Amino acid sequence: GVTIVGIGTRGTVVVDRLVKQKVLPLAEYWVLNSDTNSLQNSAAPNRWRLPPGNVPATDSAVLDNAASAANAILSGGVSRRPPGTILVLASAAEAAGAGLETVKAIARLKDGEAPRRKWS
Repeated sequence: GVTIVGIGTRGTVVVDRLVKQKVLPLAEYWVLNSDTNSLQNSAAPNRWRLPPGNVPATDSAVLDNAASAANAILSGGVSRRPPGTILVLASAAEAAGAGLETVKAIARLKDGEAPRRKWS
């Protein structure tokens, strides 16, 4: 299946529109946001609170939150169907910090560590 993940306010807005308009009815929708009001008002069935933007991305709270969110997304959320494809929606500014760490954690868990390449 397909999982669509909206990160931050802009990602949440796009996911909410997709859910309300039933664009992809079989997709699993997630919103990840540090704003509790956005999460409470979201139409997405799966919601995850990210740490505030003022917490450094290297902080263990951010990394632990990212790993937990990635596990939840890859477990299939409400539908319990693990995704074959994951589409992440975010603005450039929101795809940093905790949001970026979550995307990295999803990639590590889904595909394993990226091989280190040497450039000549």
